[in-house]
Amino acid sequence: MTKEYLPEFLLVVDALPRSSGGKLAKGQVRDLALAALAAGELDASAGPAVRPRPSSFPVGQP
Repeated sequence: MTKEYLPEFLLVVDALPRSSGGKLAKGQVRDLALAALAAGELDASAGPAVRPRPSSFPVGQP
């Protein structure tokens, strides 16, 4: 997996905002993320939230 597909942040919420049609309200999700970043709940300097792969697994196998 390339770096561009890895999440930069992980924000855990109780429920995702939905539109009246039941679809994900992406604008409201974006606003939640920006508000959390502005409030200091997300650390922009920490980089991606990625765990290194355990060395016990050979490359190419889960």
